[in-house]
Amino acid sequence: MTRTGASVGTPSYLSPEQIRHEKLDARTDLFSFGLVLYEMVTGQRAFSGDTVTVIRDAVLSVSVVPPRQLDSNVPSELEKVISKSLEKDPAQRYQSATELGTELRRLSIELRPVASRGRGVAALVAAGTIVAVLVLLG
Repeated sequence: MTRTGASVGTPSYLSPEQIRHEKLDARTDLFSFGLVLYEMVTGQRAFSGDTVTVIRDAVLSVSVVPPRQLDSNVPSELEKVISKSLEKDPAQRYQSATELGTELRRLSIELRPVASRGRGVAALVAAGTIVAVLVLLG
């Protein structure tokens, strides 16, 4: 049970509009997907802190550390997908799971030769594509 106005969800995976109690749509889920993809690629959460308030403030006002800064093996194209997914303004994000899924499939095809040289990149792109497909089906 939740009370009216209560926020539901893990703070590190909430979108800015969820924290601000604004109207939600599919772009909210795409932000959360971007957070999961960021964590898959970098091995750490995009937003963390010791308290819910610190995490929420970070989601609202702090830019994430670029994935390539944490791991130089992350393809720049994948970093761009993650960055667009994590735009604080929903109008700047992917507008649909279809759009994001199309981009991930294109990236998966484009990176196949690169992925065979880099350990783990192929698995990350494949996992991202699978999750995008699941989002599309959901």
